[in-house]
Amino acid sequence: MKKLVLVLLMLTTFVSCTSDDNSVTPDEETVEQTTEPITPPTEPVEPAQENLMLGEWKLVYIYTPFSANQITDYSMQNITYEFRDDGFVVVSADNLIHDTGEYPYTFTLESLGGTPNNEPLSLITTIEGNRFLYQERSDGLTRLSLSYIDGQDLFLEPL
Repeated sequence: MKKLVLVLLMLTTFVSCTSDDNSVTPDEETVEQTTEPITPPTEPVEPAQENLMLGEWKLVYIYTPFSANQITDYSMQNITYEFRDDGFVVVSADNLIHDTGEYPYTFTLESLGGTPNNEPLSLITTIEGNRFLYQERSDGLTRLSLSYIDGQDLFLEPL
C-alpha cells in the first residue's frame, strides 16, 4: 500500500511538471541580436577653457595615502614643474613620482572615469598617461591627485 501511494505521488509530480525551455520571456522578445562587437561610447575630451597649469610651479610635498599615509616634504628643495604651452612639462629634479626630464602633458575638461556615465566634468592634468585630478585649494596650493585610484598626490605652489 505504501508503494502504491508513493508511485501515485511521483506520477502526480511528474505529470504536473512542464518544460520551460521553449518559452520566451517578454524581455527576450525585445532584445536585438547583433554580430558586431559592442563598444562603449566615448565622451569627447575637451580642452579646458584656460590652461591653468601654464607656468612654473614649486613642488611643496607629495602625499601618499592609504597604505603608507605619509607626506614627503620637498618644501626646502627647489624642485619645479614648468608647464609649457607646447604640451610638455619640465621636471627639474627627481621626486617620488617623476624623474628629472621632460614629459608630454594635457590639461582637459572631461569625466574622471573617462567614459560618459553622468559624471560631472573635472579638470584633468594628464602627465605621461597618468590622469591627475586638478584641484585648487584655499591655502594657495594646487593639488594634482591620483588618490582617486590609490595613487599619490602632488602639492604645488605657483612661482
